[in-house]
Amino acid sequence: MPVPDVVRTPSSVDGPRGPVLRAVGVSRLFGEHRVLTDLSLAVDPGHRLGVVGENGAGKSTLLRLLAGADRPDSGSVQRPADLAYLHQEPPFGPDATLAEVVEEALAAVRAIGASLEEAATALADPGEDAAARYDRALAEAQAAEVWDADARAQRVLAGLGLADVAPDRPTGRMSGGQRSRLALAAVLVRRPGAVLLDEPTNHLDDDAAEFLAAALVDLPGAVVLASHDRVFLDEVCTEVLDLDPGLDGPRVTGGRYRDYREAKRVAREQWEQRWLAEREEMAGLRAALAADGAARTVAPGRAMTDRNKMAYGMHGNRVGQQLSRRVRNARRRLDDLEREQVPRPPRPLRFTAALTSDGGAAPRDEAAGTPGSTRSAGQHATGGTAVTVRDAVVPGRLRVDALDLHRDAALLVTGPNGSGKSTLLHLLAGDLAPASGSVGRARGVSVALLEQDVGLADDARTPRGVYDLVTAGSPRPVPLAELGLVAPRDLDRPLRELSVGQRRRVVLALLVVQKPDVLLLDEPTNHLSLTLADELAEALRTAPGAVVVASHDRWLRRTWHGAEVAVVDGRLVGAARRSTGGVSVVRPTVGGMSSTDVPPAGEGEQRAARALAESGIPHTLTRHGRVGSLAEAAAARGVDPSGIVKTLVVRRGDDDYLFVLVPGDRTISWPKLRSLLGVSRMSMPDAATAKDVTGYKRGTITPFGSLRAWPVVADERVPGRPASIGGGGHGVGATVDGDDLARVLDATVADVTDPLPEGEG
Repeated sequence: MPVPDVVRTPSSVDGPRGPVLRAVGVSRLFGEHRVLTDLSLAVDPGHRLGVVGENGAGKSTLLRLLAGADRPDSGSVQRPADLAYLHQEPPFGPDATLAEVVEEALAAVRAIGASLEEAATALADPGEDAAARYDRALAEAQAAEVWDADARAQRVLAGLGLADVAPDRPTGRMSGGQRSRLALAAVLVRRPGAVLLDEPTNHLDDDAAEFLAAALVDLPGAVVLASHDRVFLDEVCTEVLDLDPGLDGPRVTGGRYRDYREAKRVAREQWEQRWLAEREEMAGLRAALAADGAARTVAPGRAMTDRNKMAYGMHGNRVGQQLSRRVRNARRRLDDLEREQVPRPPRPLRFTAALTSDGGAAPRDEAAGTPGSTRSAGQHATGGTAVTVRDAVVPGRLRVDALDLHRDAALLVTGPNGSGKSTLLHLLAGDLAPASGSVGRARGVSVALLEQDVGLADDARTPRGVYDLVTAGSPRPVPLAELGLVAPRDLDRPLRELSVGQRRRVVLALLVVQKPDVLLLDEPTNHLSLTLADELAEALRTAPGAVVVASHDRWLRRTWHGAEVAVVDGRLVGAARRSTGGVSVVRPTVGGMSSTDVPPAGEGEQRAARALAESGIPHTLTRHGRVGSLAEAAAARGVDPSGIVKTLVVRRGDDDYLFVLVPGDRTISWPKLRSLLGVSRMSMPDAATAKDVTGYKRGTITPFGSLRAWPVVADERVPGRPASIGGGGHGVGATVDGDDLARVLDATVADVTDPLPEGEG
């Protein structure tokens, strides 16, 4: 399919420096499989290009080619010397310590600082170019922010949740999530001229993802990232490159992710309309040409009545010539259409399978030795309960006092990285036995677990071969191609040639075809395409059996339909929102925290409470403990999700900040805010800076009691209804009247937000 000569970020044509990252006519084949064809792109400093597409479309391949980690079969790539590439495997060995990784990341900055010192020393005995050399070294040091390097490293480590990791701790003794975040920290500390990121939010909690988004927006260099996280894409990207098949090949859409989604919808409709129109035209031309013989038979259109053979013949010749001309034109047009016909729009993968059984208890045999097998157990549980947990302890990892999982449960498990979510799933699956307590499953109940790492990277078998092995003996199994998880072109490719996301989809297919009674999914949208993430979410909503999902996916959590629990510091705590059925936390918790677990009020909470009291406005303080989602917080505080008001700290200049109050169902609109304030460039500070200028940790920020009284901008939807803002501590909210809130803070009230992307509210 033809592609544009250059896929380029929209404003790069007039950029003052030109692109720092360029690919020209790049193609890449793996065997007979063509991944990229004649792709060209150029990315300027300050632009952030998101790369999206189905698994296998070439996102990771493109990043590897741009980074120089792989060579194109044709075409060329130009990249800056200080390019940083973060792929899905950390680039350091298990013996490297945190301090060594950070120091290596700072090596280039240290070298710039040393060059400046040498240039300054040379000024004492100046030669002809000593002053010029010093000026160049000083400019380079200022651009690299040499004097802020160590403080920047500490801010980055704190923002990515690594502040408590000992500097001398080897990476081999860190969790997988910690290693991934350390690799990301090394990239941000360097502040390189170009950054390539492959799924950077896979191991990040909300705070870390928000920090990363703000850090990337603040980078002066070019950024190219591939991500499944639509919230992250919407926050970061200035353009989106779609590698999925399109009428004109890969295309760039300027703007945020939501702009790309709308542009893709319109482009898809236009493609389908053009394809249908050409099909109809070709059918009409073929019909006309097929009727040509009959038309020639009656060409004159009448019988000769006046015996004037010459006139009759002349008329017949003219009609024949006209018909011949029309036939030639029709044939030429049909030939053109058949030669250059717009291809039929490819059918996107549609996830069509039911994820679980209908809740029956018929036993299933264990498919040992194959990926994606289910586990069945013979323990008894009560009533409609599929799995029951009582006083279960996995030392150093997890404690579950009591949990009943019903046969029709839909349960979302939230919590920070390393808190114990994956351990909970393995406990429910029966892969992990508690040191004390019990995990019981009803007789005949089968449980299946999709793990984060499915392996198979070296497996020579094909998806079809493994699927046939798993379904052997099953009556009329659904064909693998009909599940909508594996593209037809990948059915007979070796698993080792597939991407991580494609292999996860194969394993998910192996699980759902067995129709388990309980399906456990650990970060199921990691490595899934955006379209399939939507399809999977819909399948979760309609699954007839029990599903338990552990996820950091902010979009999935915002649209979750069932009950929620959180794992905090290795302990399962109850849901703060009303359960829709199917889950019981038998030993009730109050707002997600038992009464014996409520800590004393911290300094920040006390300061906020004093400021609220001094304001004189009526308010209600609620201490509900940490929660895992907006819905949990809203339920705990007795307001709608839109009534949760997020307090965002925005930097608009040196030592110049403001608070922006944003309803929970909306997101900040940077164009609107810039227009309101007359400022061309703004950003969100990292967590450490936000704490320095407000006195509050991220997640606890409130205008009340801030160390400095920054100006406040409130979205126009905040007044006129109850509003619940942060209360200065984790799990603390202050509910006030929105009008009182705007008045006492002397807020500028204006439309400064946009709705969350469709399906994310």
